[in-house]
Amino acid sequence: MRYLIVILLTIINCSAQYGLRNPAFVGTLKTGYLMNNPPAAGGGGAFVFVKTNATQLATDTTTITVALPTVTAGNLIVLFVSHEGASTTISASDGTTAFTGRTIIDHAAGDPHSRILYLLSSVASGTVTYTVTFGASRPFKNLHAWEFSYTGTCVYDTEPTGGGATGTTSTNPETVVTGNLTTTGANSVCICGYGTYSTQSIDVQTINSLTPNHITRSGDGLDYSQSFELISASTFTGQGSIRVNGSALRWTLNMAAFKTQ
Repeated sequence: MRYLIVILLTIINCSAQYGLRNPAFVGTLKTGYLMNNPPAAGGGGAFVFVKTNATQLATDTTTITVALPTVTAGNLIVLFVSHEGASTTISASDGTTAFTGRTIIDHAAGDPHSRILYLLSSVASGTVTYTVTFGASRPFKNLHAWEFSYTGTCVYDTEPTGGGATGTTSTNPETVVTGNLTTTGANSVCICGYGTYSTQSIDVQTINSLTPNHITRSGDGLDYSQSFELISASTFTGQGSIRVNGSALRWTLNMAAFKTQ
């Protein structure tokens, strides 16, 4: 009996010393610790390029579509679209979810026009058809689709002032640029898209003065439209650029960056 009392007193003393008398309090401490130590901003995993596809439609319609096969749910989907004719609204959907759109860039002379749209985490999977809808029928439309996988959470990061730039080439060749953006994530992917109203040779693409990882094109003969991407493992301040081989040619150049956290 005397030994049993000693054991009980020892347990009670240990409980008081280490806070075991109130298990709920211990649980609160543990929960509070986890809540107050979230991942640092931009601390998610790296992006990985999965696939891209592009199409052009020359007929006067209100929509254009492009498909990606074997899409994985949860991946980032980015669209770049350009069109001729007057400025109008540009929206997109995968049949289930509406895309978020960035700035529409309009050339002052009337065309071209272009926009980047995105889904941060695709709900759809398998073969997915993406449809871009215009506010009115438009001729000569280009649509590019990109898919990227990642770990962590994907968020939109930034774009250059005005979404990019637009202008008319005055020399042949001429390198056109978006203006700078500054990324804020340790891991990011940056998409740049070029739109025009006529066929010309386009080459020497860069993002942050670096050669892009992948390029996609749409158009007959030479190129009406291109988009390209750069995955980065560090923050940067830089611009997108492309060399246009032709003078007196109107162009738009969009750029947007995404990060994980």
